[in-house]
Amino acid sequence: QGLTNGVAQIRIIQAMAWTIGVDRWGEMPFLESNNPEILFPKFDGGAVIYQGILDILDDAIGRINLSDQSSLTTITDHDALHGGDMNKWLAFANSLKLRVLMRLSYVEDRSSEIAALLSSGTFIDALDGSENAEFAYYPNRNNQNFDYATFDNFVSLGSFQVEGGTRVHQRWRLASKTLVDLLDANNDPRMWAFFQRDVSNASGPITGAVNGAGSLPPTAERGYVSLFYIKQDKSDEWCLASEYYLLAAEAYARGLAPGGMSAAQTALENGATASMNHFDGTNFAISAVDKQAFIDNLDLSSEADAVAFIQEQQYIALNYQGAEAWSNWRRTKVPALTVPVGAPINSIISRIEIPSSEIESNINAPSVVPQEDVPVYFER
Repeated sequence: QGLTNGVAQIRIIQAMAWTIGVDRWGEMPFLESNNPEILFPKFDGGAVIYQGILDILDDAIGRINLSDQSSLTTITDHDALHGGDMNKWLAFANSLKLRVLMRLSYVEDRSSEIAALLSSGTFIDALDGSENAEFAYYPNRNNQNFDYATFDNFVSLGSFQVEGGTRVHQRWRLASKTLVDLLDANNDPRMWAFFQRDVSNASGPITGAVNGAGSLPPTAERGYVSLFYIKQDKSDEWCLASEYYLLAAEAYARGLAPGGMSAAQTALENGATASMNHFDGTNFAISAVDKQAFIDNLDLSSEADAVAFIQEQQYIALNYQGAEAWSNWRRTKVPALTVPVGAPINSIISRIEIPSSEIESNINAPSVVPQEDVPVYFER
């Protein structure tokens, strides 16, 4: 039968890559893109591409053979994600499928598929993060996290605040006012896992920076993206348990799957727990007492808009997962965001323009290229 599982692994990565691409550009060559006889593939729209991604995932899921995960059927030694563990790959594939279905959920009725998936699928659901899909980096320069490398290359220009020869925090990436205000409002203990105070501020609050060209908070009030994220071996977070649970919570709350608000409440609590557990075993771990206090205060029945509250928790849990956080925000429009100061358009950016190299080399590229303010297919 050959590398049945290996093909599935490749197809799952392919589906994720297509999702990132269509989320970013809105339209792109898809149906004709892998045909070597077609030099100028036509562009397809979101409806076609997202369905194609679901088809790829279904094909991958159908190929997975959990009873034979040997190197004869599975990519093992060179699997930097799960080391050939197809149980985790299956959970990853189903979690990605839920992501795509929920991406479409405001523009297409996918409720029957969402309900079927949630009732029978295996997901990334371990609260301790042991099933998370995270691409690993290592504490050496040849295999280090690229974000860390950016800061490391500019130490001489003050990229890190150094005290006693130790890098105590980075200095160039500030805490956002939107997120700081959300965390403050709910007394969210993730504040001090996401961010660090300036060295001149031992224990006081921080003030988030307004996005764009506005003035910055006084130095002593600034918060900085924590060194949990800016470190040499920080993994890339592809899909976490918190995302699965919070998408499921939204599906239950919106009636896209049976279970109602009771199921939504349970999934919400699990999603928040998984998000807080993500920092366990690090210098930014959240105490059990603080975790429980936060969970005890989560009550969808007291929220004026339970769905919006769940989507707000999605926004928080996706912190520092740039592309996915942006895509999910465009889908939900929660929380309300203001256009950054000095922005060249009057709305939050909806897409990245198709590269000029593609426009110039493909005669089937759109004659009128959508600009950054044109909504992509899945936007509300």
